Amino acid sequence: MHSRDQVMKQLAECRDSLTSLTEFIQQPQDGCSVEVMQQFLMALNLSAIVSITDANGVITYVNEHFERTSGYSKHELIGKKHNIVRHPDMSEQVFSNLWKTITDKQPWRGLIKNRRKDGRAYYVKSVILPVTDSQGNISQFLSIRNDVTDIVEAKNRVREQLTDELTGLPNRLALLKDLKKLQINTTAVLDLRNFKIFNDYWGIDIGDVYIKKLAQVIAECQREFSFKLYRLGGACFAIRPNYSMSTEQFCLMAEQLKYQLEHFDMVFNDIDCDIQLTVGVGVSENRALAYAESAIADSKEKFYGRSIVIKDDVNSRDDTFYWVEQIKEALKEGRVIACFQQIKSTTSGALKYEALARLKLKNGRVVSPADFLGPLKKTRYYSELTKTILTLALNFAWQRHCRVAVNLSIQDILDQDTVEFIMQQLKQQGGSSVIFEITESEAVNDFDQVSGFIKKVRDLGATIAIDDFGSGYSNFVYLVQLKPEFIKIDGSIINSIVDSEQSYLVTQSIVDMARNLKVKTIAEFVSSEQILTRLKPLNIDFLQGFHIHQPETYC
Repeated sequence: MHSRDQVMKQLAECRDSLTSLTEFIQQPQDGCSVEVMQQFLMALNLSAIVSITDANGVITYVNEHFERTSGYSKHELIGKKHNIVRHPDMSEQVFSNLWKTITDKQPWRGLIKNRRKDGRAYYVKSVILPVTDSQGNISQFLSIRNDVTDIVEAKNRVREQLTDELTGLPNRLALLKDLKKLQINTTAVLDLRNFKIFNDYWGIDIGDVYIKKLAQVIAECQREFSFKLYRLGGACFAIRPNYSMSTEQFCLMAEQLKYQLEHFDMVFNDIDCDIQLTVGVGVSENRALAYAESAIADSKEKFYGRSIVIKDDVNSRDDTFYWVEQIKEALKEGRVIACFQQIKSTTSGALKYEALARLKLKNGRVVSPADFLGPLKKTRYYSELTKTILTLALNFAWQRHCRVAVNLSIQDILDQDTVEFIMQQLKQQGGSSVIFEITESEAVNDFDQVSGFIKKVRDLGATIAIDDFGSGYSNFVYLVQLKPEFIKIDGSIINSIVDSEQSYLVTQSIVDMARNLKVKTIAEFVSSEQILTRLKPLNIDFLQGFHIHQPETYC
């Protein structure tokens, strides 16, 4: 005979595991007293959603947990079957298999999506047990469920973030995660060359249908060529190998795939559509996708007509020369432009803007600093880029009567020529419209020189923000030494705040600290409604990100 303490200990151990609970229930209970079984049922009622039906599936008992979760009272449930809470998304096949299993006197386990009385969905991890009488005939069914809605919805949110809405394919973020997780160092980007002509002629809506059709065509080749397909956006797709293969094997596979797709008889709207692809292959432990996209740009700019362009850690060393030449020409021709993204007050709705540097190539493609800033920092043209963006930002601020944030690196602040230009511009146009964002993740070895610069621009009316706050190791040193008016919380922290409690607590700590120091806070990378909702209780002063405003050029 089991003692009461032993039974309760077993229940506590298996409370969070329906599998363990099932195994416990199925143990012989001949030695258990009525008191022990009553204690067992009491614990079960407190820890799970419980219902009992007769042999025909008609509900004869529900506990309070069932009522609270479903929104139905027991009077509404008893006498009904469980299809009263069935969600229309659930397949009939699931319930057919369920019924077959339990009528064969076997327990059924699975995840079920149900519908509350108010129409909202909820998910339960379920175990359904047949109960037999002394003759071995089924007399009842016992259902034990745990509400796992929060877990399922969190997984669904992650899945949505990793899925391209138009095609249903995994997206760029999914590819980056897979490359890192699987330690794959090769990837290829497939860019549809003639899509702009198609889109201009047929329109965006038809273009979207065409992209979906093309995605299906490429996806059908996945098994034959052993790759996984992703959509990066626009008419750009990416592939990575399903298993480890040499660069030569991967490039051969990409070339064969390109040949097959370009010879595919694709009929769209009763018109034969030629598929013309540019393929860029990237080979790198950490930058395979970046190299593949850079190879696409190289193909269009320098190697037009080449079947495949390959870029790896060795030949990417040519990037410096290539991008320096691009910037050099763009500065002369006025193709260095600024996009402006709103920074919105959470209280008044007032707007500030951040000036974001962009380079417009001769073919019309616009590239971000991620492509060219690294190589450019090694040259004198980096200073020219800073001066150009500051000039564009000041003109924008004057035209719009607003304040504009401009990024400055420590390299800018330590460059005498750049500093003199900044001072001259602020004296001529006034500094009250400018916020200088200084990156927190960059090391500062000479705080005296940086502090001297900050004092000078403050005297001319400008204010200071610490950018990427939380990304480095000198947060408090920066606060003490630089005394900023704004803190911009690092985007990687904000980006993970929905699913990471740690990110939420870090953000909360930064906001509380800033408030005590009378420093305004800015959350960047607010890219979704979920992130926005998560941030609301923190009372951050300003918000910035694609969900707030897409960067725009203003003529």
